[in-house]
Amino acid sequence: MRRCPGFRRENKKIMMNSRRICTLAILFGITLSIKNAGAQHIGDVWVGRTAAGQLDVGGFADEGIGKYLAPSSGLFPGWSDNDPGFDRVITDDPDNDLFSLAAGAQIRFEVVAFDPAFRAVDTSFNLLDMPGEQTLLGTSNLHTHLTWNININDPQFDPDEYLWEATFRLLDTGSTGYTPSNDITLKFTNVDVLPGDVNGDDVVDTLDIPDFIALLFDDTLATREQWAAADLNLDRAIDGLDLQRFVAMLLVSE
Repeated sequence: MRRCPGFRRENKKIMMNSRRICTLAILFGITLSIKNAGAQHIGDVWVGRTAAGQLDVGGFADEGIGKYLAPSSGLFPGWSDNDPGFDRVITDDPDNDLFSLAAGAQIRFEVVAFDPAFRAVDTSFNLLDMPGEQTLLGTSNLHTHLTWNININDPQFDPDEYLWEATFRLLDTGSTGYTPSNDITLKFTNVDVLPGDVNGDDVVDTLDIPDFIALLFDDTLATREQWAAADLNLDRAIDGLDLQRFVAMLLVSE
């Protein structure tokens, strides 16, 4: 596992303030623990297991949407965010065959395939972007956040791209021995647009119809912004599947 080159110098600065941070953590830790004990973190990937004992996820991973990464610099050049994070399932959901983890679980994140110029960075500043690379997410009470980064300095960065995919799986190396999850794919974009707003007026309405129809017939001249707005199912194509979602959005907006 590799460490990000610039992190060592930053770690020295962080260590200088660590005692102050630890003191504050001790003072407020009990209060925060009580406050967050029963709260499922909305927007995170919820980590649990099926009734058959296979690791599975809910929450953000089931929403079928892309995560916008905002511009960033310094340690994370390009665009980055630490959401979505990973949170354990708190309340069993039998209807969706998703249950909380038992004590003894030790959940690891393993890279299956990341798009070029995309990476994740764990809390120990280890880089994750190559197949097989892993990091520990936590135990049965896990709640942690990786940093997701579209690296503009990567030689493979494509300025015309609007969508990056991160495919991974979850493993259990603890005593519970849950079966590894199926592959899970999260999708990210650095284009800040409203889905469906293909004419760029910050509203999804009937004025978007002519531009959307035009893109269905010919997307060769579409801008990155139009691609990001019209590719509603995030499959790098503008087709009938996106049209169905677009029509549904128009009906809701009326």
